[in-house]
Amino acid sequence: MSALERKDPSLYAWMNDAQSKGEDIIYLSLGSMCSWFEWSVKAMYNGVKDIPKTRVIWSIKAEAAKFLPEDLDKSKFFISSWLPQVELLCHPSVKAGLTHCGWGGTLEFISSGIPMVCLPHFGDQPINSALIKDKGIGEVLIDTKHCSKGTPINFEKPIFTTEKVKELFSKVLSDPKYRRNIINV
Repeated sequence: MSALERKDPSLYAWMNDAQSKGEDIIYLSLGSMCSWFEWSVKAMYNGVKDIPKTRVIWSIKAEAAKFLPEDLDKSKFFISSWLPQVELLCHPSVKAGLTHCGWGGTLEFISSGIPMVCLPHFGDQPINSALIKDKGIGEVLIDTKHCSKGTPINFEKPIFTTEKVKELFSKVLSDPKYRRNIINV
């Protein structure tokens, strides 16, 4: 029995079902300190929901999950307020993920060989996201040029679009350079 199967049997079964159907998995997480706003939940959801042959695992707190559609397709989306990140990143069906680029999570993505779409919020996250893009192991969803050291990015107003979400996830899923580069980091 794998560590993932022990920690979350329903997630493990859902991921194995995706694998048996040849579907890739996108993992979305912003850690425990970053917040989602209604506009960002909707932009992210609409950006990933129609990417062909993919499913989505989303670690999202209840106060933000309320912005997801009530008729959410549970065969396409696995939603939970907490997930065993290290274990799920090791599943062979996980092909890309969203991260806020905190150093710990970034290392978990890199050590699991998972290309990233970056959504930094504060602290070292904008710098980490720039390094991820520079190394060719991910893409950055927002413009971080206006960030000064220590100043949190303001997410109260929309700063990324559904189209950008879909474009970047499609890019990291389809271009083999991201996987090749992350293996060589």
